[in-house]
Order: sequence, then structure tokens, then C-alpha cells
Amino acid sequence: MERTIDEKCGMVTESRIKILYRTDKRTSNGTAIYEQQCGICGSVFMDKFRKERKSCGCLQTSHRDHSGEVLSTGVKIIRKTNQMQENGNGSHAYLYQMLCPFCGTIFERTYNPSNPPVSCGCKHRKKWKHARDYSGMVLPSGIRVLSKTEGRIVCGETKTTQKPIYQMQCTCGAIFEHTYKYELKSCGDRKKHPPKKQKERRLIVNHSGEKLASGISIIERLEESKNYGGRSVPVYRQWCPFCHNIFEATYKRTRKSCGCLDGKDRTGEVLESGIRLLKRLPRQNRQGSYYYLQKCGRCGKEFESVYNPKLKSCGCIVQERDRSGETNPHGVLIIRKVGEREKGEKHRQNYFLYEMKCPICGKIFEQNYSEDRKSCGCIYTERCHSKEQKQLLMDARGKNHRFGTNLGLIASQHIPSTNTSGYKGVGCYHDVWYASICFQGYKQKIRCKSREEAIQIRQIMEESRNEFLKWYDGLSLEEKNFAAKQYEENKSYFRELYQKEFQKRWKVVRL
Repeated sequence: MERTIDEKCGMVTESRIKILYRTDKRTSNGTAIYEQQCGICGSVFMDKFRKERKSCGCLQTSHRDHSGEVLSTGVKIIRKTNQMQENGNGSHAYLYQMLCPFCGTIFERTYNPSNPPVSCGCKHRKKWKHARDYSGMVLPSGIRVLSKTEGRIVCGETKTTQKPIYQMQCTCGAIFEHTYKYELKSCGDRKKHPPKKQKERRLIVNHSGEKLASGISIIERLEESKNYGGRSVPVYRQWCPFCHNIFEATYKRTRKSCGCLDGKDRTGEVLESGIRLLKRLPRQNRQGSYYYLQKCGRCGKEFESVYNPKLKSCGCIVQERDRSGETNPHGVLIIRKVGEREKGEKHRQNYFLYEMKCPICGKIFEQNYSEDRKSCGCIYTERCHSKEQKQLLMDARGKNHRFGTNLGLIASQHIPSTNTSGYKGVGCYHDVWYASICFQGYKQKIRCKSREEAIQIRQIMEESRNEFLKWYDGLSLEEKNFAAKQYEENKSYFRELYQKEFQKRWKVVRL
């Protein structure tokens, strides 16, 4: 073992621990290990540098005896042994003999009330639930577990796990034997428990031959259909009793006519606004009204629309008033009206074009009126395209983008605007809830039954990822740079290592 001297050697902490030498050993995270001398007992030990360390672990030996206590998990402490075990933080603690509440095994573990042991380890093994006796339990389907027999079934890929066989009573009164299964529904007798019939699909009713209250007769159903709001509606051939005309339209119980209820074609009429109806078109809307080719009395433009006696123009009339000389709430001065523009995709009607003065830079520009307008566009240019902003974004990327992932993004609790569940990483797609998480390019998506279950699974998945963030926050600036350099040099190895580790943890997450 080689010993070197750096800037921390010779330092004495507040708890009188002296840093002697730096060794060539490192922790699994790449942190340097130092040779240190305890200020209480004077012993020399090796561990990573920590300012908050109080001793080499000798303070833990003065704790009282916890024999006879029962932990919150049900584990009973039998007695205190003379052996000591080193914890992960470098301290030492006595080992206690404890009694497992599940299988009755006596095991040794250190006393830790903040993280007490749940069992001797049998609860986390695959066959822990088979060691429990489920006699007397009633399953959700109503099946009662009577007693546990001596028979066992060998199962599993390795053929080493054995499941006990129970004697059960079905809801039909039959006694049968089966292994414990929480989802078990019946004894399996198809005569007493016939399979459920599948629900018949709702058929679309054919209205051919019907006669509406208005007198319209539906002749036959056609092969074509119309799409309304993503729903396909069939088209029928119908007969109008007023004009004796045969027309094609969708089925509507309240339909009164084919569109000729007044009994005449309005071609050639002129409305009060000056609009002239040039020609009636064969096209109809859903209510059965005909479209007309009309000519605007203001601008002379031809357009298509249904008959409406209150229609004033084709949309060329500007509804807003002249705002010349006014100032909007953000200080933009409207100098004068320049012209008028026709309606487009963003505007339903024609609008005025004004000459304005920017309150920020004083530039004269032309644009339509808006209460939310703040400048001529110089604020956006200064905010997003300045050298200072670009340098700030580069610095933020350099600080947050470490170890192949954006640390600031995964540590942030900000909920995206596209999120519909109110919790980050939880979403609903096609009426199914999912909990998802991504780290180091590996994404895990788990299907859940409800929103509450998806939130709980997401929180469990975040715990394993937060271990990485806690480790990174505990490093000094030099250690962070050293670890980042090691990651860049061995990127493929670390990515595969992280993905395998999180894949093992996330795939077993089930409530």
C-alpha cells in the first residue's frame, strides 16, 4: 500500500480526528481513502474523508443493552453478544441475537431503530410465503382455506421450490386440494361454474322502412357513411313529403324536410345586407339545410354558405374600431392606421394594420392590434439570442449534464404542461394508467390498475434513482470532476452497469 500526502493531510477536524496519509485505495464510487487517527481512543483507521465524523466507531460501544426489546417490525431482541460489526459509515456496533417473527429463526444483527430488520431474510426469499400457514383464510372469490396437508408440489425453473397443498372449500360446497393462490376463483368444475358468456356487441340499428313524425320516409340504407367527431354514421336514401324529392342524408329522428320546408328555391334573392344568392348547391349540412353560392354585396367576393337572412358579409367587414393614437397596456403606441388585411387561418375576419412604436427600442413597425404585445420583438431577441444567455445555457448544461444524464432534470419536481395526472412520470393512455421512469437511456414502463397505484409504483422506482443523486450530492467538487472523468473514459461500461442494476430493481416492482 502506497502512502502519499495532499492538501488534506495534517488536517484536524472539530472532533479531533487527524488526517495522516492518503492511500492508493478507493471506494466503489471512486472516492479516495485516507489513514486517520481517532481523537478519542487514539486508534488508526482507514476510511474516506468526512468533516462530520465524530470517532472511529468507538463511541458506539457505550450504547445501553437493548435485550428483551421488541422492534416495530415484530422482531424480538434476545440478548447482546460480545462481537462487533463495522457499519458502512466506519462506525462499530454490537451484534444482537434476534428472533424472526415469521419462521422463528434466531439470527444476528446490529441494533438500528431507524431501519429495523423485518425478518431474518425469509420474507425476501422466493419461498417465504410458502412457509406461512394460510389455514382459515377466505379468498376474495369466497373460497375458504380449511387446512394444510403434507403434500407438496415442486415448481420453479430450477425445480427447487416446493409449494404446500391446502384443502379448500369452494362456494359451491365442493372440497378440493390446491396450492395457495390469492386469485383462485373456483374449484374448476365447469358444470357448477360454467364460463361467463361474452357480451354481445351493440349492433347498429337499420332504420330502413321507418317513417318519421314529419312524414319523411326512409327508403334504404346505403353503403357509404359520414364521419362526425370520429364516429362513422350511415347514410340513408329518404323521401321528402313536401317537394316529393328523394335525397340522401344521415338518420335524424327530428328531421322536418330535405331543406325545402318553405317549398321554394331561394336562388336569385337578395338579403338586406346586399348579399345575392346565386345558386343552390346539392350539398347539405347535418340539419338538412342547403348550401348556396352567394356574392358579397360589399366586396363582390363569391363564397359558399347556408341560407341565413342575418348574414352581413363574407367576413370582409372589420368588427374592431379604429385605435389610432391609443396605447396598449404594455406601452406600445399606435400611431395610425395603415391598411386592412383579409382573414386567414389565424383570423376569422378582416383586420386593420397599424403603424406602431416600440417602447423598448423606439423602432417603428407595422402589425395588427393586440393587448398582449410588449415590443417589436426585441425583447425575445435580447432574451434568447444574446451572448450572455447562450453562455448561461452552456454553463448550466455543463453543470447539470453529468454521467450521461441531466441531473437537474431528474431532480426537478416540476410537472410538465402536457401531464394529465398531476404527478411526474404517471400518465393515462387509452384508459390505462402507467408509471414510467428513465435513467441512463433505459426506460421502464409498468401498467397499473389505478392512478393511486401508479403514483405509489413511481415513488418506489424513484427511491433507487435517488440513491444515485444522494451519492453525487455528497461528493466534493474535486471528487465530482474525477468521477465524471472516469465515466467519460469508460462510458459504455458504466451505462451497461447502471442499466443492469436498475433493470433488476424496476422489473420486480409490484404492489
